[in-house]
Amino acid sequence: MYLMQTLRLRQVQRQVLTARQRLQVQHLLAQRMEHLARDIRDEKYEPEKVNCKSCGHTMTHEDILSGFLEDPHDHTTCCPKCDKRFKVNLVSHNRIYIAYLCASQTLYALQNLYRCSPKTIGKKHPSVYRSALDHFSTLNEAFAKLGRKYRFKPIHTWNAKVVLYLGKMPDTHIANCVHVPVRKVRELRHSLNIPRYLKSQEF
Repeated sequence: MYLMQTLRLRQVQRQVLTARQRLQVQHLLAQRMEHLARDIRDEKYEPEKVNCKSCGHTMTHEDILSGFLEDPHDHTTCCPKCDKRFKVNLVSHNRIYIAYLCASQTLYALQNLYRCSPKTIGKKHPSVYRSALDHFSTLNEAFAKLGRKYRFKPIHTWNAKVVLYLGKMPDTHIANCVHVPVRKVRELRHSLNIPRYLKSQEF
């Protein structure tokens, strides 16, 4: 009896460990996807790291996104601790600040810009452009959300920027992020003699 209980306990422990490992892998891949999405852009703009001016709460990216209203004219977010509303910026590595719009506000502002090139949108509407990249990775994906086919190609060159991620995440994940057929990612990985990604390599 004792032996059977011990074996059952060990089996349960192995199952828990496997579940924990799966969650760990999912977390690692999500982080790498986020880093890759940012790396393929021409310049990195990230949500400003801010503390609520009222209560001092450190706002996470999730706090900022969940605090936005659906009102396209209200660009403030809300502190989850004290309900104080305030504006948040996107900031580049060289400390250039622009307003950060939520996804619905970005789509609202893009409605009549589908004939404009990425360069024009970036120059005349930097907040809209950078917010679109943060939420949708490319303008093409943003306009697709509006039911419009954007005739301009994404402005990133993906080959050089995905090399660091080859073999560290599935080819399909990379292909989806840079919007190319998975065979192109696979061919690039093979040309560099990089083994395919396996979840087991994380442990």
